[in-house]
Amino acid sequence: MNSFPHLLIFLTLLSPIFPIKLSNLQPRYDTSSQLMDVHDGNILQIPSSSTYFFYGMGYGSCQNPLWGCLGVFGLDSCGFQFNHSINLYISNDLANWTFISNVLPEEDRPNGIYFRPKVIYDSRRNHYVLWVNRVNGFMGLPNYLDADLLVAVSNTPEGPFTVITEQAKTKHGNPGDFTVFIDDDLKGYLIYDSFNTNHKVSIEQLTDDYLDVADGSASVIVSDVNNEAPIFFKRNGVYYLLYGQCCCFCTTGSNSVVKFSSNPMGPFTDPHIDIDPFSGSFFGGSSVTKGQQSFVLEVREKSKSEDTYVFVSDRWGSALDGEKGHDLQFWGRLEFVEGGIKPLKWVDEWELDLN
Repeated sequence: MNSFPHLLIFLTLLSPIFPIKLSNLQPRYDTSSQLMDVHDGNILQIPSSSTYFFYGMGYGSCQNPLWGCLGVFGLDSCGFQFNHSINLYISNDLANWTFISNVLPEEDRPNGIYFRPKVIYDSRRNHYVLWVNRVNGFMGLPNYLDADLLVAVSNTPEGPFTVITEQAKTKHGNPGDFTVFIDDDLKGYLIYDSFNTNHKVSIEQLTDDYLDVADGSASVIVSDVNNEAPIFFKRNGVYYLLYGQCCCFCTTGSNSVVKFSSNPMGPFTDPHIDIDPFSGSFFGGSSVTKGQQSFVLEVREKSKSEDTYVFVSDRWGSALDGEKGHDLQFWGRLEFVEGGIKPLKWVDEWELDLN
């Protein structure tokens, strides 16, 4: 393992398991007392392991602009730089996190602006697959008409990852935000929006090795225009799809509509539920979480007979010190009802009692 901090990981894994407090107002520090820089990624828990692997973008020390999209127009490049790292932290209690490394360093990947990494475990090959959005640049600015999804693999969850597919063969060109999902039958799916479809969310099946979109896969469009940041998960045989309107590092937060199906490729039922509704005006309002959805984490709590699903969103522009890499997150427990999910409520702090 390349420069793997054995002692820090050992201490992390020995930390006691007890009800943890999750704050939506305070930044998270790692075991080295450094503010965590990990955004729009996912948390992977490997079967038969108690370790959580938190992958996410590291946006660094640049100062947040007044409006998140300024970098697109060249007024401020914060959040649109070519040196974003893909950071990994590990924990066994979701409270004490140890920083491991940048799992896909700049020198080992094609040039570009990287966003929204997702890592899955390939149980048949016993290795790890990283998908990440890459936007090429034009005169130092992001060119969203030259975007793709890059795929890399590693034999260990801590990396480093090796690029295998530089440009996944998505059915719609210039893909944007996305997620990947592995079903119980080990079939894989890509859920993404595309600039070529005006940000409609679609679903396609992956190849058997999860390294590309399968030849001949259908592309099922499941949203109207101007949507991104999809989340996809399964609960009690039902597939849930969440997405929201395009946000672009918005400081107001975005929304999160819910659709569900008995099949990962649909058709999907629309219960007309928004679990993170926006209130107020565009300039003076916000969504409930004040963030843009990132992922849903499935965990088991001691006092509950069913798994708990934790909704996580990135609160862009919320860093107490103004640094993009230190933007806060909202974590909240999802409550399910017949025909959908209850809208989220803001909480400053809450407890999670892991099994």
